[in-house]
Amino acid sequence: MKRRYWAIAGLGVLVLAACAEIGYYGQALRGQVDLLSRRQDIQTLLEQPDIDGQLRGRLTLALEIRDFASQSLALPENGSYRSYADLQRSAVVWNVFAAQPYSVQLKTWCYPVIGCAAYRGYFHREDAQALAEELRHAGLETYVAPIPAYSTLGWFDDPLPNTVIAWPEHRLAALIFHELAHQVVYISDDTEFNESFARTVEEEGLRRWVAANGRDELACRYRRDRENARYFSQQVLEVRERLKVLYESGADVTLMAEKKSLLLAELRERFRQRWGEDGPYKRWLAEVNNARIGAVAAYEALVPAFRGLLQGVGGDLPAFYREVERLGERPAADREKTLSKIGGHSSAPPLNPC
Repeated sequence: MKRRYWAIAGLGVLVLAACAEIGYYGQALRGQVDLLSRRQDIQTLLEQPDIDGQLRGRLTLALEIRDFASQSLALPENGSYRSYADLQRSAVVWNVFAAQPYSVQLKTWCYPVIGCAAYRGYFHREDAQALAEELRHAGLETYVAPIPAYSTLGWFDDPLPNTVIAWPEHRLAALIFHELAHQVVYISDDTEFNESFARTVEEEGLRRWVAANGRDELACRYRRDRENARYFSQQVLEVRERLKVLYESGADVTLMAEKKSLLLAELRERFRQRWGEDGPYKRWLAEVNNARIGAVAAYEALVPAFRGLLQGVGGDLPAFYREVERLGERPAADREKTLSKIGGHSSAPPLNPC
């Protein structure tokens, strides 16, 4: 264990030597080491007679989901999500998203190993909020998103944090499938590709998990959540496209500001009509801006294309992973063209009625 920590520290020194952002990488290194130091093997915890009964049940479920991921979804068989870490906070990291007032493109930051990404992550909320404030002063729109878990892409055995252990069964399963998918395929400099692929694996994994368990209550809860999530993402992506056209129209700033305000008001009204004044996305909508819309697009925009790719191989997940790997090796413009063509001919699998 100590040897692993010294390896992390050594990597951190190299990174710090190569980058001017010593403060940022320092907090990232400390946060990662702290996360790993809190890991407890789940199987060992379950063997303790005095473990809390509710926690025992959740950890048992987590292991069942983890086994299913490797055995039925061809996701990596390793130590990730076979340990538990109580971080004693509400999120593992807080990601900062930012965009110009009249652009749907997210600001990107570049990092060692993973390349560039459309977010900046911090282990302390105050640090994330400080960066967001700095970016707002520079004229950007921002969104600080609490992130309940993340993947180190197989570099370490990621633990299951306390931030997700009490989640409903289908949401816990979705998270485990999503994060493990990042260990299968992850390409540098393309957040939208990576997150949309993982979202597709998550959705397909959930569909199979629900079918394998055959419980009506779980199936109905999953159906309701997916219907809401699909409606949400479809509406947000539609508004994003309309905003993109507006921003690229060459109109003067005053006119763009007026039309932007109208488009966002329309989005709020659609959600109000569907869910009422206290709907599930009330807080998100209260401060909706380009950064929030861009964050949704990063996770959802290419899902139809990946779904079409999966359908094209008859639902064979290993074959799907190989196709995505090959696609990821192609130039970005080529990937985008291919996915755009596929996305126009795919459809979401039907949800079973309750």
